[in-house]
Amino acid sequence: MNRHYALARQAILRALTAYTGVTTADGATPANNTLICANLKGRNDFITNKTILIGSGDSNREDSGASAFGTLTGKITVVTPFGAQIKKGTIFRVLNISTVQADIADIKAQVNKLAGSEVDTQVTGKDLTAVGGGTSGEDGADILTISTTTRKKVHMLTVSMKNCQAAANIIVRLYTKVYGNFEEFYSQTFIKDTDPDAIMAINGTLAILADLRVEMHSDDALDNNVTVPYSYILEDME
Repeated sequence: MNRHYALARQAILRALTAYTGVTTADGATPANNTLICANLKGRNDFITNKTILIGSGDSNREDSGASAFGTLTGKITVVTPFGAQIKKGTIFRVLNISTVQADIADIKAQVNKLAGSEVDTQVTGKDLTAVGGGTSGEDGADILTISTTTRKKVHMLTVSMKNCQAAANIIVRLYTKVYGNFEEFYSQTFIKDTDPDAIMAINGTLAILADLRVEMHSDDALDNNVTVPYSYILEDME
């Protein structure tokens, strides 16, 4: 190795090194994904998502991203296993740079959120004529509730009135929690066989930070045992 290159490499390592230590016990085997340093016990977690570089032993010069650090044990767990067990007496460095593995994991987590989850189902036996039958106290029945305590996006929420009586007036109401209490924010009337059966209660995207409920009411007395299909896509925002 060129002497000047070696010196430059050492200078870079020194600049990037947050901690240099020696393992005090054998790491896991055959997983080869942990190293233990008792001198790190009680330390704040400055290690997770940083790069662990091995400086001696069978895995000399190998590196991997730290996925977890046990402050009570001094155990570091890495994302990608090393080529061999990290045994007691192994020199290692904690490099103060984020790892490619951690960056990829973060990207995957965000992409998975964007993918969302699909709901395509139905509820049966709904009495859409019931007086005060909705949780709101309004006439009709609850169709679905999306429960959440975190921010989410609801895409293309559709309920179907295809099983309702001809010419029935169907009211769709949406509620969400405001300061802990459900309040109505949408209400619209549709006419069976005049309007399309598939009702876009949310035509596009709606961000919510608390529960969302959908209720329906029919003015036809025969709509007292209705199957109501519905679908939507739910996306995490955090």
